[in-house]
Amino acid sequence: MNCYDCHTQERPGIPAVAICHRCGAGLCPDHAHATPTTLHRVHGTGLATGPRPARRITCHTCRAAEAQSDTGRVAVLPETVGHPGT
Repeated sequence: MNCYDCHTQERPGIPAVAICHRCGAGLCPDHAHATPTTLHRVHGTGLATGPRPARRITCHTCRAAEAQSDTGRVAVLPETVGHPGT
């Protein structure tokens, strides 16, 4: 599988190393954004989260969509500055 974002930028053939958690697009290291996420488990009373965060991979498009404020404006995230589409 190849990176979808590279393909749309006319850089075909760049291998994907991850899959976007949201849209399922293949991503190369340049287009994959790894963010920590807390896993919540229902176990009755007591601690419902684990001590270590999990990892979630998203593409730039889905990450920007998740960061939109209530006004509909896209937030500029530090690790997306300089990436295409910002």
